[in-house]
Amino acid sequence: MILILTKAGDSHADHVAALLAERGARFARFDPGDVAATRVMAAHAAGGNRMTITTSAGELDLDDVSVAWLRRPSAPQADAAITEPAMRRYVALELELLLDGLWEALDCAWLPGRYADVRRADHKLKQLELARTIGFTVPPTLITNDARELMQFFEAHGGQLISKLPSPAIFWTEPRVAVRYTQLVTRADLGYAASTLRYAPMLFQPCIAKELEIRVTVVGDQVFAAAIHTQRNARTEIDSRADFVRTHYEAHALPASVERHCRAITARSGLTYATIDLILTPEGDYAFLELNPNGQYLWVEQRTNLPITAALVDLLIDHEAHHDERRCERAAL
Repeated sequence: MILILTKAGDSHADHVAALLAERGARFARFDPGDVAATRVMAAHAAGGNRMTITTSAGELDLDDVSVAWLRRPSAPQADAAITEPAMRRYVALELELLLDGLWEALDCAWLPGRYADVRRADHKLKQLELARTIGFTVPPTLITNDARELMQFFEAHGGQLISKLPSPAIFWTEPRVAVRYTQLVTRADLGYAASTLRYAPMLFQPCIAKELEIRVTVVGDQVFAAAIHTQRNARTEIDSRADFVRTHYEAHALPASVERHCRAITARSGLTYATIDLILTPEGDYAFLELNPNGQYLWVEQRTNLPITAALVDLLIDHEAHHDERRCERAAL
């Protein structure tokens, strides 16, 4: 069985679930954030572990899971009946630790990887060094909360820098979500840096001349690339996300060497799926920006007709079949 770990309202998971149903695949969907209204049980005995999750949809025997898709789950929360803040934090932590143990104990394949693999792959400095060793062109990068370091970096690159969040560029301003786009660094920004940057680090890189932005989605051994024509629109010259509606997307043929680099950095990050952001320079070079171990892809598919969802479904079903074969082989020994 395929287990999809994600929150309610995840359009990517909805799309994949619909195709899995069409293919007759067995799957279940679970959000760890609903665990306060869910019964969770893990028992260990001489015969091995027994682990179950029971929700309003019924009981899920985790021993039946052959492949788990770690999509976009929400964090465990304490039941609303628990109101004292310290106790709520304690209960949520205990629930998270229990579920972490369940996922680590699962004898199954994972897409894109286990929690630990995904967390490790998300570290920007590790990504950049790995990309460089694989053969990507990687821009000089500074991640700091030290204004003096920023000023030196700014001058070293002729005052042509961009800044962005060093973590996924979404943060919460309850009850809404805010997105901080990549921005040019100005001399006025340097004036504020001494009093503001020390509170939270930022990532800085030289501003690279662009022909195109390239969004790559790696699914197993398949590589899907989309060209984003950011330089046709003043709003998207620095960050393509600033205007999805009026920006042109199309399928893009990567050089064979760049495809190999994309497969290699995904595999060496311990992943079977990743999205990768590149810049194609006017000179024809592909510069690596970052890897997202669980990046969104549906908007690319809708704009380019690249069959990314179908590839994901194939990979999940293939993982399930391969893992079930291994189980049968072990049982026969």
